[in-house]
Amino acid sequence: MNNVFKPIKLAGITFPNRIIRSATYEGMSDKNGRPTEQLLKKYTALAKGGVGGIITGFIGINQQGMSTGHYMSMINNAETVKAYKELTEKMHELGTPIIAQINHCGGQTKKEATGKPVIAPSKVADYKAKEMTDGEILEVIDAFVQGVKNAKDAGFDGVQIHLAHGYLLSEFVSPRMNRRTDKWGGNTVNRFRIVKEIFEQSRKVVGDYPMIVKMNGFETLKNGLTIEESVEIAKLLEQ
Repeated sequence: MNNVFKPIKLAGITFPNRIIRSATYEGMSDKNGRPTEQLLKKYTALAKGGVGGIITGFIGINQQGMSTGHYMSMINNAETVKAYKELTEKMHELGTPIIAQINHCGGQTKKEATGKPVIAPSKVADYKAKEMTDGEILEVIDAFVQGVKNAKDAGFDGVQIHLAHGYLLSEFVSPRMNRRTDKWGGNTVNRFRIVKEIFEQSRKVVGDYPMIVKMNGFETLKNGLTIEESVEIAKLLEQ
């Protein structure tokens, strides 16, 4: 039990203890996606309360992937990077590592929220989204890579790429949500391809910067992701 309060090193990050605040959506940014004083106070309270590390609520990589929730944080331009730099510096003053969770909401958003068409790997009944073109997939990869770079530039200790909860990247790896027959769909390796490209291209830009994921282990819906396939995806991530 006492080990909970001992330091631990994970993904190259040293945490002062093993109590990590996991990502939850705060909705505490301004209309441009910049963190507000309210969000800084929330994270400061967590740090002063003794958490070993903080994973932010999801942060959008581009406008098309924004949440339908109000005041979603963004990290897609110089202004948001600068604003987050002030927040990460405060966390480091308090000795608390902070990881940026970055995300694209995919089929779970709405045009009313983003002003852009809703996209997903495939057109399925679950979402009112159009099937992505090759070009749109490449644009998303580029946006994630830029998001990783922006997080590093903003002073985050690492990133957590959101690969769960039915958002875009989990839609790609899910056999229920990804019905494609091209190189981005079909078997496990093809459905994982977009994630592989994001990691490989990010590594060229940020080197050994810590990158972790949040992923589903099991989807209860028919034809959803199984534990066995999630293990295979974890192995691909490890590689």
